[in-house]
Amino acid sequence: MLELASCCSLAELVCIGDWLVREPRYWADGRDLAYATVQELRAVTDGSAGVRGVQKAQQAVTLIRVGADSPKETEFRLALLQAGLPEPQLQYPLNDVQPGTRPADAAYPDYRVAIKYDGATHFSPDQARADQRRDNRAVAAGWTVLRFNVADDREGFATAVNHVRSVLQARGWQASESQ
Repeated sequence: MLELASCCSLAELVCIGDWLVREPRYWADGRDLAYATVQELRAVTDGSAGVRGVQKAQQAVTLIRVGADSPKETEFRLALLQAGLPEPQLQYPLNDVQPGTRPADAAYPDYRVAIKYDGATHFSPDQARADQRRDNRAVAAGWTVLRFNVADDREGFATAVNHVRSVLQARGWQASESQ
């Protein structure tokens, strides 16, 4: 990651970092361990004074989180933070919906708001039906489920961020809580 710091944006570095620290699924990734930990990335950047891009890399490390499964999930999270919204919990298990239910990509459990970023795989008929059933169970359990996709990404997540803000405020969040 440090080697890319001088030629990547901060958001790109965070995406790379999130990918390096994400918990793999053996069935999908063929491995059990992340490529690195946040602490390992921090140690590399902290021990690299004078290296070109190190300050940007150090800033990126403060934003890297375990739990993002795609660059778009990371970019959306960064857009939420940039807009002054609280940081969501990533890969939040919706066990009160139904044990074993796939976790929300991001969530604000105190406000019972679940967020999903749907990439292309979510638009196959079988996956769309499974997602619909999961979301209906979540709504029945009192969650608001917000789903976003490439159209939201194309506009820099501006409308999506406003939508999340509106739902959080309707559920009792006040802007001063994240300051």
